[in-house]
Amino acid sequence: MKKIKFQVVPFSTKLRWLFIGKRPLERKSRPKILEYIFFALNNIVALVCIVAMMYWLINLSKNNNNQLLLGVFIKGLQESFLAKVLITIIAVIGLINFVLSIHTYYILSKTEFYKWIPVLGTIMAILFLSPFAIILFLIAYKKNDLAFE
Repeated sequence: MKKIKFQVVPFSTKLRWLFIGKRPLERKSRPKILEYIFFALNNIVALVCIVAMMYWLINLSKNNNNQLLLGVFIKGLQESFLAKVLITIIAVIGLINFVLSIHTYYILSKTEFYKWIPVLGTIMAILFLSPFAIILFLIAYKKNDLAFE
């Protein structure tokens, strides 16, 4: 019976894949840049969390209309488990957006056309302007192809 040999990937290569991403020729899906889809899905989750947080804040301000909103917000944040979860998700999404923007800028030199769309999309994603970022990343996914060396 044949033994299957697996290629051992060095630790430095794994770190490069984690922080910078794979090189275009190392990818299994070469024609499209997958970071754009990850960005779009990430921003959809961010949009849902931000809308839920705004709904919670509006209800909180309606219930306590004679008190200072910041004090009511901090008090509600201490009492509400859902608000803590939403703020944690939004913070994690911000970190993921930052890492994905590093991936996107690393691959941006390999794209052929419409380089301004991902740049504008990453700026919108980092600023949590999710509806615009979703649209821009879906356009970038549709329009951008990788240029092979």
